[in-house]
Amino acid sequence: GVDIDKDALGRTQAAIDQAVPHARCVLYKGNALDVLPANFAPDTIDLLFVDDDHHRAQIEREIETFYPLMKPGGLMCFHDVLGVHEPDVWLPMVTRGGLRLVNHLHRPGQPFGGLGVIQRA
Repeated sequence: GVDIDKDALGRTQAAIDQAVPHARCVLYKGNALDVLPANFAPDTIDLLFVDDDHHRAQIEREIETFYPLMKPGGLMCFHDVLGVHEPDVWLPMVTRGGLRLVNHLHRPGQPFGGLGVIQRA
C-alpha cells in the first residue's frame, strides 16, 4: 500500500497484522506516481487499487505510469470514477490501446462514485 499519511500507514499495518498475521505486506509513504515506479519492475503488479485525486489529468498520468508495471492480465481498480470532479472522466480513459474495461459499477440515482476496473491486455 502507498499513502501520503504516515498515520494511515500505521493503522493499515495494524489491521493487516490482526486480520492476516502471516501476510507479506509492504507499505510505502509517498505519492504512488513516485513510489511505485521506484519500487516495482515492469510486469510485476497483479492488482492495483487507486483512490486519490479524481481529475482527468491525474488519471491519465496514473494509467500511463502504472500500465508498464502491471502484469499482462493485471487489474487496475479506480475508485470514484463518475462525476467526482469532472463529468465523464472515466470512460475516455478505457479506450486506450491495451486496456480492457472489466467492470464499471455505479449506484443508480447517485451522481458520483463507482468503481472502474480495467485490465492490461
